[in-house]
Amino acid sequence: MTNIESIKAFFSSELVLILGIFLLLFVAIRKRKNTQPSPGVLALITLLLSLFALVFTHFTDSVSLFSGMIALDPFGQFFKVIIISVAIVCVVMASRSKDIVTMPRPEFYAFLLFLTLSLNILCVANHLLTIYLAVEMSSLVSYMLTIFMTDDSRSEEAGLKYVLYGGVASGIMIFGMSLLYGLTGHLGLAEIRGVLEAGQADPLVLFLATIMIFAGLGYKMAIAPFHMWSPDVYEGAPMPVTAFLSVASKAGAFAITLRFFLVAFSSMAGNDIWVALGKIDWPFLIAALSALTMTVGNVIALHQKNIKRFLAYSSIAHAGYLLMGVAAVSRIGVEAIMFYFVIYLLMNLGAFFVATIIANQFQTENMEDYKGLVKQGSFGTFLAISMTIFLFSLTGIPPFAGFVAKWYIFQAVIDANLYWLAVVGVLNAGIALVYYVRLIKYMIIDEQASEMLVKNINSRYLSFVAVLAFFTLLFGLYFAPIANWVKASAYLLY
Repeated sequence: MTNIESIKAFFSSELVLILGIFLLLFVAIRKRKNTQPSPGVLALITLLLSLFALVFTHFTDSVSLFSGMIALDPFGQFFKVIIISVAIVCVVMASRSKDIVTMPRPEFYAFLLFLTLSLNILCVANHLLTIYLAVEMSSLVSYMLTIFMTDDSRSEEAGLKYVLYGGVASGIMIFGMSLLYGLTGHLGLAEIRGVLEAGQADPLVLFLATIMIFAGLGYKMAIAPFHMWSPDVYEGAPMPVTAFLSVASKAGAFAITLRFFLVAFSSMAGNDIWVALGKIDWPFLIAALSALTMTVGNVIALHQKNIKRFLAYSSIAHAGYLLMGVAAVSRIGVEAIMFYFVIYLLMNLGAFFVATIIANQFQTENMEDYKGLVKQGSFGTFLAISMTIFLFSLTGIPPFAGFVAKWYIFQAVIDANLYWLAVVGVLNAGIALVYYVRLIKYMIIDEQASEMLVKNINSRYLSFVAVLAFFTLLFGLYFAPIANWVKASAYLLY
């Protein structure tokens, strides 16, 4: 199949995104502003059509496209669905966010669609060159979205830190890739595995290359010690951008991390288990970083007062939990990560929706201003109850969906005999309970911080919060559809 035929047959979703980007840019440069269509509606329609095209892209088996640079498989398709779904939610969030409504919005939505496109390519990259280009594409657009609020000094500071961290991480990663290419003579992940299986690579140089490449991927995943950009960027960026980065960007990064290590650095030892290659124990390295990441995220979250920084450190901690699935190096570990992302989408975006509503109502990101929220009218009660559902789910308490997600993760590491990592995870879940319950105490038990009532919530916001809270509860009790979807999608082109 030629490249043009491949695009027509399998990349209709990406073509829809590209068309939407050009339409939004055309709207942005039009002079007759009073007659232009709503950019938010145009972006939403584009994403819905893209999701429809993706779901109805039929392929009978995993295929390698563009001379092996792209791997079309159920695994990549799954993460594309997650990323586009997050983009849909964030477009709705941006449509009434006070961080966005005063700015030139067509450009914002064009950037958001381009970031979605970049992450979709990252999910199916099967070649070092494609991986690097997709990482760079997504990073550059992320920088622009972070500094979108040009009248806010926090946004400018966050963007500068993001660029500096991102540039260094990118440079380290490309140097590691060059070492790997020099060592193996190949850029394709499957070809690299062939060389490692033959035992032809120097272990020391291979270890150095792996560390460097993982530094770049770790920056995208926001894991310790590559996480330091995350709290400042999350705080300075517009709320919808922060929400998108916390879920979609992380999903793309974990997708390519799994593909890189399981395809290039592992050999199949059975239907459900891989064995590390190259005489380097990279699963132990990832397990150690998992323990470090969840501990750093949870401990520092205890002291946060800004809701964005609070959710940033919470996101770092959850990246640590997700790394446990990578360290398991098994099919059940892959399934656990995929299951976790479905639930994480619901509970984390739900928390960001509530934070956005409070920021719009009271112009505050201070968590202490959430005190007495349950008593601030019927809308306040609804928001307090919804946020409690999301926070309990993030903690991993039954019967909420987050408990099932963590159960899958812990089952994967226990099956891999990583008992010490499971113990660290349980201890960190206890730490997380402290800071999540503190915010719940503010909302439910403490007295009101002000006499103002929550009112006039946008109906779209209200509907999305209700839907996210409902499914967070439902999937804690009945999760078979997600489990079946994940089980059918946990197959990489090997």
